[in-house]
Amino acid sequence: MMYFRCSQVLMIALLATAFVPASLCKGGLIIGVDNRFPAPDSSFASSSSFDEFRAELSSGGNTIVPLSSFLAADLAALDFLVINQPYRGFGAVTLSVQEIADIHDFVSGNFVAFGDASMFSDTGAGSDRDISFGDNRQLLTNAVDFVGQRAGSAMFFGDGATGANHDDLSALVAPYGLTYSTSLHNGNGITLTPDFVPHPVTQGVTTIGMDLRRLLTTQAPAVDLTVGSGTFDFVAAGTVAVPEPSSAGLGLLAWGAVALGRRRR
Repeated sequence: MMYFRCSQVLMIALLATAFVPASLCKGGLIIGVDNRFPAPDSSFASSSSFDEFRAELSSGGNTIVPLSSFLAADLAALDFLVINQPYRGFGAVTLSVQEIADIHDFVSGNFVAFGDASMFSDTGAGSDRDISFGDNRQLLTNAVDFVGQRAGSAMFFGDGATGANHDDLSALVAPYGLTYSTSLHNGNGITLTPDFVPHPVTQGVTTIGMDLRRLLTTQAPAVDLTVGSGTFDFVAAGTVAVPEPSSAGLGLLAWGAVALGRRRR
């Protein structure tokens, strides 16, 4: 049996433009978490209302990096991003054209989009349907696992609070076949039991609770994870297209495997 050092595996995989798992050479992932959300008690990265949310992200030895800037240099060392609804209110700084472009360059793996953020707020933190309700926590756990499978992945969140910047949100998610509704749907304390599309994100999920939310419409590469359309359309996922390995890359892969095998004899 041949054994390859991690650096050798990465070299061969990159030469062949093959898929490399984000966690191949790490004990955990490096996750950039939005710290730009300006509303009181609503920052994913620092609010005490999202301690349980961060605990789910950091499970398994993952490291959370709070982000107040989303330029290429800020994203370079990350495995995946968690981005909340952009805002104009509360003194928020809007995403720059360059930040949106750099996020698009970064996101080349898996993605998940949600229509509500408060459904993952802490137990008793004020949401009528928080992370402890129904299968909300399981849905988040599944989403983290799915985006953690590939480097350059992301979770996006729409939300319904005052001051939401729908223009930035639309520009941010458009390349992934995602569109968030401009209008908000339902009020507080909604319980949903939709039929889910079989997918790693929906595994073991039957009952979901949420508050005021934005609905999602999808086209490729995004997939609506609820059956039918309408008020159930709150979660979607997909994978950014990965180029097929070139013939030259496959040749290098074969050559590298043979060469490394000979060195092991």
